[in-house]
Amino acid sequence: MQIARLLETVYLLLEKRTMTAHALADYFEVSVRTIYRDIDVLSQAGIPIYTSKGKGGGISLMDHYVLNRSLLTKEEQEQILTSLSAMKHMQEEQPSRILQKMTGIFQKEPLDWIDVDFHDWTLQKQQKNFDLIKHAIFEQTVISFTYMDIQGQHTQRKIEPMKLIFKGRAWYVWGYCLKRNAARFFRLTRIQELHVTKEHYTRRDIVLKTDLSQNHKYIPVRLKVNKKSAFRILDELPYRNMQTTEDDIIVEADITDQSWMIDYLLSFGDQLEILEPVSLREALKERITAIQKLYEKRTG
Repeated sequence: MQIARLLETVYLLLEKRTMTAHALADYFEVSVRTIYRDIDVLSQAGIPIYTSKGKGGGISLMDHYVLNRSLLTKEEQEQILTSLSAMKHMQEEQPSRILQKMTGIFQKEPLDWIDVDFHDWTLQKQQKNFDLIKHAIFEQTVISFTYMDIQGQHTQRKIEPMKLIFKGRAWYVWGYCLKRNAARFFRLTRIQELHVTKEHYTRRDIVLKTDLSQNHKYIPVRLKVNKKSAFRILDELPYRNMQTTEDDIIVEADITDQSWMIDYLLSFGDQLEILEPVSLREALKERITAIQKLYEKRTG
């Protein structure tokens, strides 16, 4: 993360006084170009940092410079420590190191008030892609990959990746798609054959809209669900109203009209009945009939 790298750069220069750009690049496992961008950011932020050429030269801080913790308010110090604490859950070694150092500088222990674990089996499966995309975002390089949409169609994509987003129990990369000439979300589990190219890009001034539901139409439904499966409704469906009977619950909700929703409702088996609309009932009956014919064909 850039904020962690910037803080640790200052800490390293306070400790070692002078380091070359190549040494810093090797330490952080980034390009020399990225290090010089970081130096520009630190300089613009008022840190007295400079470069010198020749033997014994490199990147240095002005003599007698100290990282004055009084430059940050109490609230800003707490925000930095809290952010670094949260970043530890992303399997990042660097935030853990910088957290320890910032704790010493601020003379304050971060409050252990939250614990988040995003590492389900899908992320473990996609860890390589996750790391490649993260690196491409930091280096501002284009990535290419094969993408499968919800219709099962495969397309070749090249995007300028701008952010990794966790939403709705899934990871997405958000970036500018060069095929569609527009900003798009791509679900990590549907990305295949991902490559980081050598093409660099300038980050576009695009406002991120994280409402992934904006491209879907929704229809109102009434569902009768056996109480044995009620927990799934609470966990998975953003319902509007719920009525409890002796054996079932009646749920009112708005669901997407995407075809995969039929498969989702079908996953309840005989624990769920669609009460309204009739068109959705008929669509589910057609899917059940198709499944029955499939298995009759296989065993016939």
